[in-house]
Amino acid sequence: MADNHSSKLSQHPEVEAIANRLQAIAAQLAGVKPTLDTAIEDVPAAIGNTLVLLGGMADHMNNEISVLAERLSLIGGTV
Repeated sequence: MADNHSSKLSQHPEVEAIANRLQAIAAQLAGVKPTLDTAIEDVPAAIGNTLVLLGGMADHMNNEISVLAERLSLIGGTV
């Protein structure tokens, strides 16, 4: 199925570039929560709570960006 998306996107290089960039951003965000989770153990509770909140926000943004990248990939074949 990914090959089908790639062939559709290759017809629209700008859409492909945007989808690829969104996927790269999502991949970068995927590492934020685990990193913050590790740091939580070594900081005071108030800071730890903030790190939990930031980790949750990063995880949510990662999920949203991944969904947008996938939708853009699908739309790319119909532009």
